[in-house]
Amino acid sequence: MKNNAEKNGYNQMPLCDSHIHIHHSDRAELSITVDDTCTFVRNLMKYFSYDRLCIQALTPYSSGAVDFSINAKSLYCKEKLNKQFAPESQVYVNANLIHVFNTGLTPEDELLKQAKEAYEAGCDGFKLLDGKPNLRKQHGYGLNDARYEKFFQYVEELQLPIVLHTGDPHEMWEKKVNSDGALLPPQYDETFVSMQQLRDELEEVLIKHPKLKLIIAHFYFWAAELDMFGAFLDRHPTVCFDIVPAGEEYFDLNKNITAAREFFIKYSDRILFGSDSNNWHWGEALEQYKHNFSYPINLARDFLEAKAPFHFVDDDREEIFPLQLEEKYLKKIYHDNFVRLYGEKPRSVVKEKVLDMLKTLYPIYKDPSTIAFPDREKFGGIEFTSLASRDVNLKNLNIMLQFFKSGI
Repeated sequence: MKNNAEKNGYNQMPLCDSHIHIHHSDRAELSITVDDTCTFVRNLMKYFSYDRLCIQALTPYSSGAVDFSINAKSLYCKEKLNKQFAPESQVYVNANLIHVFNTGLTPEDELLKQAKEAYEAGCDGFKLLDGKPNLRKQHGYGLNDARYEKFFQYVEELQLPIVLHTGDPHEMWEKKVNSDGALLPPQYDETFVSMQQLRDELEEVLIKHPKLKLIIAHFYFWAAELDMFGAFLDRHPTVCFDIVPAGEEYFDLNKNITAAREFFIKYSDRILFGSDSNNWHWGEALEQYKHNFSYPINLARDFLEAKAPFHFVDDDREEIFPLQLEEKYLKKIYHDNFVRLYGEKPRSVVKEKVLDMLKTLYPIYKDPSTIAFPDREKFGGIEFTSLASRDVNLKNLNIMLQFFKSGI
């Protein structure tokens, strides 16, 4: 079977996916084992000809269910795949942070402790979802809060990459008209902070930490105002961004494709390719990946290198005009920028440190009544996890404990 690049006539060059997830769900049928997750990552790399990819460990309470083992699962996939399929498998991991401040430490020391533990276990950087409006509302403070100060100092000193989700598509703050002509309220009402406030909070951080290796996800949701986005990038020369499809940005870019092409060329050293793929639709057969994962990957690739206008899959809106970037720019976006930021090879996993994570998690999953994690009321009444998915997670913990050669 042809791989994705061969099937669609894409440029045959090394491709790094800087942005995938291995989600947890409290729906039992979606809570797959860590070994099935490894199959998903391996097949994703094979079908889409990935040279490298980075698993972005999501904040564990971001999807309504709670799973504190995402960092450990990500490190398990990294260790297993990089050892089993070396040298062609190059899997990196960015760790999440948990806003848990009832552990006897100050908030800033707790986040610093988590960062050090993740780094010492072999993570390559960090993934912050903290600027997403719903989490910003739950936390009640922005990225410029003192709680983050020691964390930002730490990653700036070590020059570790941070992938940051800040904001959301501008349409989510706007009123909409449904098919019956009725006016619908915006998804983000006055109880959420504005996109401008989110950007102001981040700007404060960057002024204070000018050497942060920051990768802002989803084009920073600023495709409609390239002049303002460009001015921001000029003010902060260490900031990069990824072009993971997240909403309307490709239609926004399409409104002035000449300006968009100039923008991509000017900032080609600052752009990373990514897909936001996740393991909810995994499969053992490579053929399934053509159907389940091609949409975001091929949208980005078509936009960068297609030779003729194209339509989104199953979308009857206007045609999208591609940038038709030359190979030297594609090489930076697809490969070189990732390697410059993350290194030629992923950091080694330190098994003893992962075991420390697992030994802390095991009794919590065994008896959730012992949980000393977020106050449920503060986080919108979320439950720790469903009984069905907790069984899956206990199975995963046992698999990982055995793999890392521990005994409980």
